[in-house]
Amino acid sequence: MKMKTTLANSQKSACIEHFQDYADKRSQLAHNDVSAFFAPAWCTNWENSLLWLAGCRPSQYIRLVYALCGLEIEVHLSEFLQGTSSSSANLGYLSSKQLHPINMLQGKTLRSEEKLTNRMATLQEDVADHPIVGIAKGLSQVGEMNGEVDRALDKHEQAMVGVLEEAGRLRLNTLK
Repeated sequence: MKMKTTLANSQKSACIEHFQDYADKRSQLAHNDVSAFFAPAWCTNWENSLLWLAGCRPSQYIRLVYALCGLEIEVHLSEFLQGTSSSSANLGYLSSKQLHPINMLQGKTLRSEEKLTNRMATLQEDVADHPIVGIAKGLSQVGEMNGEVDRALDKHEQAMVGVLEEAGRLRLNTLK
């Protein structure tokens, strides 16, 4: 049993390490072209419509745990009803004591997702309010306005990188 636990912990650590590496590389690349992560050309329109801040919602991980619990229960329902269940080492047998921290994590994750969603909405409003309005007003003063608009868009891109990095940290922390 101890060997299985050690192997499982090693696999879990490797998975988290790979995810951390993935998040770090995305963050580095986002500094070059952050918009590519919010609407990736390699995704279909349908896939892009499912993205939340350049990836999946971390709360989806928790929903996956709940769905797997339900599937395990369905698979072993006849065994359970007959009283012949042979294993308690699957997700269908999580106790309320084990589910409570998962529920707490889900609530915390949903609140964090909401905060990030609001920050992104603010960024979208800001870019519409400032650089685009400047372009519209300054069409007659193109040379002078270009530098100001470029600086505003650069600032906006850096803020988007910050949101992308924070969303990545939330995904990683939820996974852990």
